[in-house]
Amino acid sequence: MAAITEVRNGAAAGIRTTKGWFFFFTLLILVCVTSSQTQVKENFKKNHQIMKERYEKMNDVVMPAIMGISNLFVEHMQLFNRMVALMSEFGDDFPLVQGRLMESKAVLKQNMDFVNKKMDEFIVELKQQGMTVNFTEWNEPQVYQKLKYEL
Repeated sequence: MAAITEVRNGAAAGIRTTKGWFFFFTLLILVCVTSSQTQVKENFKKNHQIMKERYEKMNDVVMPAIMGISNLFVEHMQLFNRMVALMSEFGDDFPLVQGRLMESKAVLKQNMDFVNKKMDEFIVELKQQGMTVNFTEWNEPQVYQKLKYEL
C-alpha cells in the first residue's frame, strides 16, 4: 500500500515535475519575448529605412519632374496666349481656327488646373512624410519604447 501512495505522489521516481516545468516555461517565455522585441526593433528600423528612401526618391526625382510638367503647362499657356493675340490681329478672317484655338486653350487650362491640384496634394503629402521621417529619426528610442509597450 505504501508503494502505491508513493507512486501517486511522484515520490517513487524522485522527480518534482512542477518545479522543472515552471522553470522551463519561464525561460521559454523570456526567450520568446526578447526575440520578438529585437524582431520588432529590426522591423521598425527596416521600415523606417524604406520610408526614408522613398521620401528621398520622391523629393529628389518625382518632385522636380512634377514641377517640370507644371512649368511646361505654363509655357504652353503663354504660347496659346500669344497665338490668340496674333489671331486677333487678323480679325475675323479665320473663325474656325480661332474657335479651335480657344477650345484647345480651355482644355489646356483644365488640364493645367488638374495637374496643379494634384501637385499641391503631392506637396502636402511629401511634407507630411518628411515630418514623419524626421520625427522618427529624432525620436527613434521613444518610438521604439512605445512600440515595445504596445506588444
